[in-house]
Amino acid sequence: MPEDYRLMVTGPRGSGFHTQAKKLSELYGWRIVDFPAIVSKKLSEILDMEHKLPNNIINEEGPCMIGMSDEEL
Repeated sequence: MPEDYRLMVTGPRGSGFHTQAKKLSELYGWRIVDFPAIVSKKLSEILDMEHKLPNNIINEEGPCMIGMSDEEL
């Protein structure tokens, strides 16, 4: 598989998508990322901010308040 290949595995609870993601990770050495947890954490950080900036500006931290860092992605 290409080194920069990305795949999203989703499904309802109990469907086995975590198991399949683990098998793909073991087979191809891919990193498993819990995307809903990352989004939830980022939204929580935004909601905890005293002053919320609009999403359409660029500040010293970069563009878009809800953008995620390379590490998070």
